[in-house]
Amino acid sequence: MTKNTVSGRKTQGRGRPESRRRAAVAVTTAVTVPVIIAFAALSVDVGVMYNAKADLQRTADAAALSAAARLTAIGSGDRIALARQTAKETALANLVLRTSPTLTDSDIVFGKSTVNPITKQVTFVPSNDTPDSVRVRVRKTADSPNGALPLYFARIFGRDFTDVEASATAAIAPRDIAIVSDVSGSLVYDSTFRRWQDAVINLYDVWAALPGGAGGVGSVWGPSEVLADPAQSAGPAYGYMKRLGFGDDPADQENYNVSSDPGLVYMPSGQAWSNAQISQYLADQSYSTTEINAIMNYTSSTYYENRVALALGLATWNSGISGGRWQTLGLSPVGNGNTTFADSELSWTAPYLSKTGSSAQSAWRDYIYRTSRSSSPFPAQFGVKTWLDYTLEHRRTESQTPELASIPVQPMQSIKDATRFMMELLTEAESFDQISLETYSTSGTHKADLTHNFMDVIETLDELVPSGSTNMGAGMERGIEELLSHRSRGLARKVMLLITDGEANIARNGSSSVSGGKQYALEEAQRAADLGIQIIAISVGQGADQNIMAQIAQIGKGVHFHSEGTIEQYSAELLQIFAAVGGRRTVELLE
Repeated sequence: MTKNTVSGRKTQGRGRPESRRRAAVAVTTAVTVPVIIAFAALSVDVGVMYNAKADLQRTADAAALSAAARLTAIGSGDRIALARQTAKETALANLVLRTSPTLTDSDIVFGKSTVNPITKQVTFVPSNDTPDSVRVRVRKTADSPNGALPLYFARIFGRDFTDVEASATAAIAPRDIAIVSDVSGSLVYDSTFRRWQDAVINLYDVWAALPGGAGGVGSVWGPSEVLADPAQSAGPAYGYMKRLGFGDDPADQENYNVSSDPGLVYMPSGQAWSNAQISQYLADQSYSTTEINAIMNYTSSTYYENRVALALGLATWNSGISGGRWQTLGLSPVGNGNTTFADSELSWTAPYLSKTGSSAQSAWRDYIYRTSRSSSPFPAQFGVKTWLDYTLEHRRTESQTPELASIPVQPMQSIKDATRFMMELLTEAESFDQISLETYSTSGTHKADLTHNFMDVIETLDELVPSGSTNMGAGMERGIEELLSHRSRGLARKVMLLITDGEANIARNGSSSVSGGKQYALEEAQRAADLGIQIIAISVGQGADQNIMAQIAQIGKGVHFHSEGTIEQYSAELLQIFAAVGGRRTVELLE
């Protein structure tokens, strides 16, 4: 019999220690292996669920953002249907565990969202009535087209599938927009007679739109005096000019010739005039042969403006000459009976649109004087065209000729039309934007507060008459002031819509300077950018300074649009540009 001694002690019949350890390990393994397997199954399946959840969330975010962006496409058809289709297509383009998910209509909900500016909590109210936000749900659930998420190791515990889903809400960010519009004098240039060789001008449209057309309210002549061609009697034409009518339309550039235009009459200073039509017109006004000969053959430059005024029928002459007009009409004599046309012998009878009396006389005299000069584009050529040219060039302020506010002078009218178009689209879409109006010419002026009533802005813009220089920097200053005012909203994106047809030419100190004007504008652009204001720059026409507008847009993290060509071309382009600006909305995830 073998005896084992440990520390001098004997052991008997109890087995070896190694055997006992192996037995303990076996028991432990038997107990823990299922637990380890369960944890392995859990970790693998949790990882699958985590990855699936991440893919679902990424897809929901993308689908919600793309659908919300589609809602901004105002004027492009059924926006809700298009946004829903966009969400579905976006979801299909994103993979969830290597599979393209399918959205149902119930997964896409449109509505209106508000954000509490303090708590940042989002309130989403479902609504298909001009929604501004979209909530998208992407699912891998048993009741979805995508099915539930399959599990792997969990199946040993009888769990084959689980439901996983994610949702996202994206909304159109509201904007505070300051429209900063150029209203300088160059915005009438495409309607001036002097530009007929450079552009397809719309001078006829300007004349036809002025009050005082033949046979209408405010007509300056009666129905019996309407010309044979009704189109030639559309606008006002005083005295002899109503017989001349508008003449040939310079818009027909292939055939137009100034020297043969029947709407113009040449009456130079210091020369006798040989014009049977003027002689007949004077006879029709009851002037005697002696008076007519005096008017037609007077060769002194003295009283030239009075002489032209008589020939054009802007004034009447009480000469005091025996048998003269005064006597035929039974008037008391005023003149001394000689053949000069002293100021005291004339009565200025034709209004200058709404101006009468001394105001009309002053305007007519100035028109005659400026038109007669050798520096005039059409020296001594009198008629509707040169009268309108003078008005647009020298009498275009609101106080001088208020009628021009409602006249389609170009490119101002195209800017007004495009702005109105954008406002109508935003109104139709029930946009949450606010819009203000700032203008600039020689100075910058705040015209309309930030408002949801877009038509107030349009009505204000419609009343403006272009005049003055181009103080772009001052206009931008007014825009920044309004976007920082108490009327702006803290959560709204700040946008400046800058419009011009020329180049900045007024420095910060008010002096006339192209370099100073550009520097002023660039400084204001940088200040706007530093304040988080995005600048969208729009330039119109060949004379616009595209370079500085592009620089301003780049500084302001915006975009520069340019339009030029004929009136018809740039008018159409401006409509497209303003529609794009109206729909150029920012969308953001809310939750």
